[in-house]
Amino acid sequence: MTLTENSPAPKKSRFPRSVFFIVGTEAGERFSFYGMRSILTLYIIYELMKDLSASGAEGLRAAEDYATTIGHLFTMGVYFMPLLGAWIADKFWGRYWTIVAMSLFYVVGNATLALTVGSQLGLVVGLSLIAFGSGGIKPCVSSFMGEQFSKDQSNFIARAFGMFYWAINFGSFFAFLLIPVIKDSVGYAWAFGIPGITMGLATLIFVVGTASYKRNSGEWINEPAATIAKRVASSSVLYGALPAWFFCALIMLVKPQMLGPVGQWVGGMNALGKTLFVAGTGAAAFFAVLVIFAIAAFLPKFLGNLAKEAHPESTLPKMPSSDSVLVEKDVPAPSMTLGERFRAIRGILLLFAVIPVFWALFDQMATTWVILGGQMTATSLFGYPINTETMQNINPIFVMTLIPILSFFIYPALNRTRFFKTTPLRRMTVGMVLAAFSFVICGWLQTSVDASIAAGTPPMSVWWMALPYFVLTIGEVLFSATGLEFAFSQAPAAMRSTITSLWNLTTTVGNFLVVLVVALTVNYTASDRFYFFAALMLAVAVVFGLFSACYKYKSE
Repeated sequence: MTLTENSPAPKKSRFPRSVFFIVGTEAGERFSFYGMRSILTLYIIYELMKDLSASGAEGLRAAEDYATTIGHLFTMGVYFMPLLGAWIADKFWGRYWTIVAMSLFYVVGNATLALTVGSQLGLVVGLSLIAFGSGGIKPCVSSFMGEQFSKDQSNFIARAFGMFYWAINFGSFFAFLLIPVIKDSVGYAWAFGIPGITMGLATLIFVVGTASYKRNSGEWINEPAATIAKRVASSSVLYGALPAWFFCALIMLVKPQMLGPVGQWVGGMNALGKTLFVAGTGAAAFFAVLVIFAIAAFLPKFLGNLAKEAHPESTLPKMPSSDSVLVEKDVPAPSMTLGERFRAIRGILLLFAVIPVFWALFDQMATTWVILGGQMTATSLFGYPINTETMQNINPIFVMTLIPILSFFIYPALNRTRFFKTTPLRRMTVGMVLAAFSFVICGWLQTSVDASIAAGTPPMSVWWMALPYFVLTIGEVLFSATGLEFAFSQAPAAMRSTITSLWNLTTTVGNFLVVLVVALTVNYTASDRFYFFAALMLAVAVVFGLFSACYKYKSE
């Protein structure tokens, strides 16, 4: 069929209007998350634990360790929940309703922190709700945005994800810029409350865009009320189990006596004992979730096989795989055995074994680095206060600056040489080495600050913290974006969602590593801990570098 003079012109594809609502939601959510986290560490030390921190050097050190432990337990919860959130979205609620429901957890969590300033119980409840809200949203938003594009709009996808990444940094930039100043001006209640209000507005923006969204067939569209109730009940039982464990875990570290005889027994343990007990219960909870996942994944197939054995004459039509259009000829089929799956992603699993150490270092920017900067001399820039909390804003500034420089200038220049091609694994190895070097710098800064305090002289300016921030941010850009790209490209197409979820889980493991090290090194100095993490990261980088030299890329 050919076009004639009377034939209508082909309809020109347009950028989906729904994407703007999703990007706006992401910017508001990131402002809420980073705004709360920017002030969390010092809030715990100097507001929640003010009596302990004011009791002398030993009490201050205990308060700092407590703040570090709580901060990393919170991050563990945030990055563990995407496994469960993605499963519930795919099996029960759909991405749209999962985002809406988890956003309500988020808002209530921020409201709890704002209304219970100075309360340890309020801290536990608020952080638990935020962790499950944030973690539940995390795996859904970017995937939901990708679903908004039809085949004739594929040329817009790169632009949309560029907007999405920009929104993340936009939200975090203004969070670090404004929330610490608001805290100093009007107190913690408003400083926690404004991120909650922002998250409420972000949820409203998302809901306002409902009519423009494309939603997959798994969403609740024209379903009977009984079916919806069954979905909510079946998923809520599982979703409620982990929040309960996380809540109890934090209670054990705050006020064990609130949990009765078991809590009193845990309360009598030392710091390491408490940490190991929490880890053990967490491992048991994780194992229980894996068992439930396995049952949910394999029970339908098992029952189908039983039905075939009972009625061999009945045959069911074979349905095409939803991933069939994405699977290349040389990619293992979705029905491969567990052993075949393992062999297909063996290299990626080895990679994931070392990734947690990087996150153990990176996420300390919000805890131990804030504590270090708080011991330095604050200053100002054109009247704007520069202190340890506002200094965190330098990370998104560096990220937005370094990505185009590396992508458009550094990588192409290196690739033109014959000595150092910038393969993904090489970039990640360099990122690990830079992370280790940033902690060497922090160890040196901590030693200098401790010497100044002991001598009674003013410590160095907080501007010195820009140096480790700069080095670690380069490591982040080299490691984080490259690592996810590598894992996604090297995994079998049928397992890419699983690999992405496991990537988030490595952050959980890395943050638990920090909690464990803090418990094991109670009598060590802060500088000793910085040097320990630097040495650990450097050792892992060496092992990883050897692995990368031998790795055969799937495309080769």
